[in-house]
Amino acid sequence: MKAIVNFIQFVRGVEPRDPDLDLLEPVREQIAILRQYGFRGTLLLQYDAMIQPEFQQIAKEAADCEEIGLWLEAVQPLVEAVGLRWRGRRGFSWDWHCHCDALIGYTPEERRLLIDEAIRRFREIFGFTPKVAGAWVLDAVSLSYLHDKYGIVAACNCKEQWGTDGYTLWGGCAPAYYPSRKNVLCPAQTAQEQIDVPVFRMLGSDPVYQYDVFLSEGNDVITLEPGSGIFGGMGGGSSPDWVDWYFRENFTSGRGISLAYAQTGQENSFGWAAIGMGLPYQAKKIAELRDRGEVEVLTLGEAGEWFAATYASTPAAAQAALSDWKGEGRKSIWYYSPHYRANLYIEGGEAGIRDCYLFDENYQERYLKDVCRGDSCLFDNLPVWDGMRWSKGRESAKLRIAGANGEQVWVKTADYREEKDRAFVTLETTLGRLEVEFAPECIEMRMAGGKEFSLIGDADPAKVDAAIEQTGDRALSYEYRGHRYGLGAERGRFAEGRICSEQGTLSLAFRISKDNFSEEDILREEVAFDM
Repeated sequence: MKAIVNFIQFVRGVEPRDPDLDLLEPVREQIAILRQYGFRGTLLLQYDAMIQPEFQQIAKEAADCEEIGLWLEAVQPLVEAVGLRWRGRRGFSWDWHCHCDALIGYTPEERRLLIDEAIRRFREIFGFTPKVAGAWVLDAVSLSYLHDKYGIVAACNCKEQWGTDGYTLWGGCAPAYYPSRKNVLCPAQTAQEQIDVPVFRMLGSDPVYQYDVFLSEGNDVITLEPGSGIFGGMGGGSSPDWVDWYFRENFTSGRGISLAYAQTGQENSFGWAAIGMGLPYQAKKIAELRDRGEVEVLTLGEAGEWFAATYASTPAAAQAALSDWKGEGRKSIWYYSPHYRANLYIEGGEAGIRDCYLFDENYQERYLKDVCRGDSCLFDNLPVWDGMRWSKGRESAKLRIAGANGEQVWVKTADYREEKDRAFVTLETTLGRLEVEFAPECIEMRMAGGKEFSLIGDADPAKVDAAIEQTGDRALSYEYRGHRYGLGAERGRFAEGRICSEQGTLSLAFRISKDNFSEEDILREEVAFDM
């Protein structure tokens, strides 16, 4: 397992909401921090910054500690340089609304023109082709083009979020993966459909609280962003207590299976007053971790080259927080494979599956052939269980671990371990010892002594936007946005709104690209589960 930190700062040329904001100061200050600790970082330039002499000079002078790449948002001078009409608001040469700012606001052919122009000017100014690129919202068309024509080696995309600034990326893979050519948020399952560029998820999300923070009022960003957490007292990159906890859970624990990863740094349009609240403290802590050999500070390009040299396809990964920074006893284990993601969550003595999404490389993103015409956008995958969106109130819905007849089961202790590409959680409960095993193609739960147990969902039926049909004792058939997929119980049964174990074992596997899923499908297509 490798532990990587990227310092990535992305640089805008204007901030129309505050024309007097000093946009050069944050760039200089972040470069100074890199030099102070001997770090190398990544400087991603938006087109309007790249064409300004002041930013060009700073970037060239920082060659000793920064790699330079592109931040791909469609600002007015870039759009007009390729002969298109700028559709942003009057007085806003950078307008964050998706229909004008994100590449998905333009046709696939227009996206290629915008990328060609951005790289042409980059080469003209710096004398080489950028190896890395990023954006809040990348898409499969643009990323494929960046790789196929220009050979970029790594990209970065926004974290999981629901609606923040109009950008929704939900049900995706982390911390790094090879995307499908049909859906940039979905890891590919085959070499034919894989874009051979690792995408790193930015911002370092809180693995406990970030997922369902959108159900609460107030701050909806709990991340390593240096300006995160300034308001609201919910933790984040400006809080030393939260930062200490995040680094301890994410790095010093030695967990992650294939990769433990975090990105810090922030766009200059936050201003140094906000960025300076968190970045100096973070840098000091990261230097201590580096000096102890617990993390490596790499550029985005170096991280991408390591990933490509190590993995030909997306590896399994995990992020296990066995404490929460508030000290309230919450635990959150995220598991990712090329086939699905799942989150086991423990709170108030209860345990359950809070989230599960299926990955199918043939499930197309909304903008693969179409254009985003609104202020907001949505990238997603196939929901098996979505505790945040399907919740009844301000707490996530869960597939709660219960007794055979639905009786309450309390968790006393939880232990975590990893072995090869699998993650294991052992729960000591009032019913007995339950081991949960996350494997690349299935989830298996085993209760000691063969005691029977069940999973019971508490979703709001009105919010469940996937059509779910039971097609046998061992099969559920799903349909979401016209795409069919299935969940099968290789051991266990679906009955009366519960998923019931069989001789103390429950083994759930995922099926993709079927018109329907019957019990015969599940039995015929069993996935071998090596014990």
